[in-house]
Amino acid sequence: MDNNKNERGLANKGEKGMGSTRGRGDKRLTKNGDTDIDDGYERVLLVSEEEEYASILPPASEIEIYERLHPGTIERLLKLAENDAADKREEVALRREEAVHRRAEEDREQETARKGQFMGQTFAFIAILASLTATVMCAYLQQSLAAVAAVIVGCVSLAAVFIPRKD
Repeated sequence: MDNNKNERGLANKGEKGMGSTRGRGDKRLTKNGDTDIDDGYERVLLVSEEEEYASILPPASEIEIYERLHPGTIERLLKLAENDAADKREEVALRREEAVHRRAEEDREQETARKGQFMGQTFAFIAILASLTATVMCAYLQQSLAAVAAVIVGCVSLAAVFIPRKD
């Protein structure tokens, strides 16, 4: 065995040979300022990148690579992109149609509520006129108890129509 090499075949510090130029137990300074003991082995740092695309299509710089690896890939990707775009258009059209139907339904409900409110106000007005007419006739005929009852019926009918209820 060569005298310049340690038991793993690596050269010791400062000696010529194959392998690491640092010997066992050497200290070195790391990026964060700590010391790290070198055990004589070279270390490799692997860095990976991950990219995420917003589209089915890869960036233009990678299209040629895809095509070389799998001929016809670009045509398939373009077809997928076209189908995806068509699906999105259909989805948007369906949402718009649903919004139009929902708005029409809300308009119908509001119109029904307005009609109901108008009818309630009309009947309340008729009830008040009838109550006032009955009160005047009872007072003319000197029927004070009946006149008071007619006023009470008119007030109650007004309260029933114009005071909001909690449903």
